[in-house]
This record gives sequence, structure tokens and C-alpha cells, in this order.
Amino acid sequence: MDTKHQDLIRSTLASWNEAAPVHARVNAELRQQVQRPGFNNLNAGLHALLQKEALEGSRFCSCAAIMALICCR
Repeated sequence: MDTKHQDLIRSTLASWNEAAPVHARVNAELRQQVQRPGFNNLNAGLHALLQKEALEGSRFCSCAAIMALICCR
């Protein structure tokens, strides 16, 4: 492999190594937050829209179900 690619690989690995502890901390905090009742990490406007759609739609439909459908599509 030429030097250019080796330099790119080294710098990419260095970036991953720098970011990994930050991601680990944020993910640990997020794991705690999502366990709390009423947790919401959505933009306030999007959350309000999803809540409105859930209330106007089927009585079996929830905000989480609508969000799951959006994410799956």
C-alpha cells in the first residue's frame, strides 16, 4: 500500500480513537435517559406533529409507532 493510503488510514484510526470515548459516554447517558418514562429526544415541532397524528389517527396508534414507521421507510 502506498504512503498516501497509509497516512489516510492512520489519520482515520486516530480520529476513531479520539471519538470513541465521547461516543461511549454519550451512549451510556442515552441508555439511562431512554429508560425514563416520557423520554423524548425529538425536535419539539416534530414531536408535536407526531402526537397530533397519533391522537387523530387510530386509537391503537402511538407516537412511537408512527416514528418507527418513519424510520423504517
